[in-house]
Amino acid sequence: MKSVQALIIKVTDSAKDNGISQRELAKRVGITPENLSRAKKKGEISASTLQAMAEVLDMELTLTARETMKKGKEAVQRGTLFNLKKPSMD
Repeated sequence: MKSVQALIIKVTDSAKDNGISQRELAKRVGITPENLSRAKKKGEISASTLQAMAEVLDMELTLTARETMKKGKEAVQRGTLFNLKKPSMD
């Protein structure tokens, strides 16, 4: 579950960036700092705990289909993400 581990790390890094220690984050979501540390190390955490952590940080967890992400990335690379067209000079 490497992707879950990366997600936990992103959330805890965001907490740190906002001046919230890992210990404080754990306390706010109702788990022990040891459990958060273990979750971060193993990449295992309940969805409800991850959601609670996101809420503490005013973040939103969303699932996006890989195909949608791929299309979005391609649109960014092409410069067509927002379908902005230059005004015609007619």
